[in-house]
Amino acid sequence: GYTFSNPQPVDEVNSDGTVNTMPVMHEFGGIERLYFVSDRSGGEGGLDIWYCTKSEGKWQKPVNAGKMINTPGDEVSPFVVGDQLFFSSDWHEGLGGMDIFSCRIYSASFDKPVNLGKPFNSELNDLYY
Repeated sequence: GYTFSNPQPVDEVNSDGTVNTMPVMHEFGGIERLYFVSDRSGGEGGLDIWYCTKSEGKWQKPVNAGKMINTPGDEVSPFVVGDQLFFSSDWHEGLGGMDIFSCRIYSASFDKPVNLGKPFNSELNDLYY
């Protein structure tokens, strides 16, 4: 089984007066990241996907995933498998409402997101991969 240590706040992510939600951990190529959703200042608008990288045991300052991922609308529900980031957006070109998109993760950038299309997306809100 798993053994867990006492939970510790991630002060780099927690920010008074902002939404900070939907966390997902990811390790790829020896780099540990925490992806999350926030409406903090410095984003593209609405809810954006942000990430923190762990370096020498400490979480670094949050980084906005940038204009390739984030839009003036909402980007939510990040999920990572291997080198692929999945997320939902109500702004990127889709079938209606929120749609699920995928893009490749690089060390400091992302490929252009691709709509997963049907049957993953519909004219309704498709939020979680």
